[in-house]
Amino acid sequence: MSQRQLAERLGVHQSDVARMESGEHTPSLERLVRIASGLDIELMIDIRPKDREAMLPKKRALEGGSFAVGGCEVVLATA
Repeated sequence: MSQRQLAERLGVHQSDVARMESGEHTPSLERLVRIASGLDIELMIDIRPKDREAMLPKKRALEGGSFAVGGCEVVLATA
C-alpha cells in the first residue's frame, strides 16, 4: 500500500503518513485509533521502563514502532 493510499484510507495527508513512517512525528493516541480503525487491525501499546523486560504477552512489534518518552520505552505492535 502506498503512502497516498494509506493517507486516503485514514483521512490524513500523505505528508502525515511520511512523517510517521520516518519516525519524524510521534502519533497521538487519537491518530493511533484512526490507524487501527482505518486498517481494521488491533494495536497494543506496551509502555515500561527502558531497562525492564516486557511482562505482558508479546505481540508482533511494528518495524520502527518503538520510541522513548519520559524514561520509558513505548512499543507499538499488531496482533
